[in-house]
Amino acid sequence: MTLSGCMKGMRDMKRYMPLAPAILFPYVVLLALVCVFNGFFMESVFQNNGLLVIFALLAWYVAALVCAVITTLARVRNKHDARGLLRVSMVIKLIHIPSYLLIFVIGAKRRQDDQKAGRLPRRTAIRVLR
Repeated sequence: MTLSGCMKGMRDMKRYMPLAPAILFPYVVLLALVCVFNGFFMESVFQNNGLLVIFALLAWYVAALVCAVITTLARVRNKHDARGLLRVSMVIKLIHIPSYLLIFVIGAKRRQDDQKAGRLPRRTAIRVLR
């Protein structure tokens, strides 16, 4: 890769930097879940206050939404092609896949732990309906 190609890549990266909150949002949700389910992190980061976790998630969501709208409006105003916007959207969704998988694993592990401790009944809604 030449130096000019590298500089072009940096310009493209700067253009999409405002999308960082939208890209990182699922990872913030994952971090919040880890904090809620881990007593040490919940105590040290949020002082055992669940409302602070919800407020932090809500603030991050609003920031991500505002940044995404501003970036989209700027791209449309400058009459960039739709293919570029679609490519960025696809890349963001691909970046989100690992966080969604980890959220699923944390939820499944938590449910399994609750069932072993007797906090959840072993019967599911499907068995009840039969």
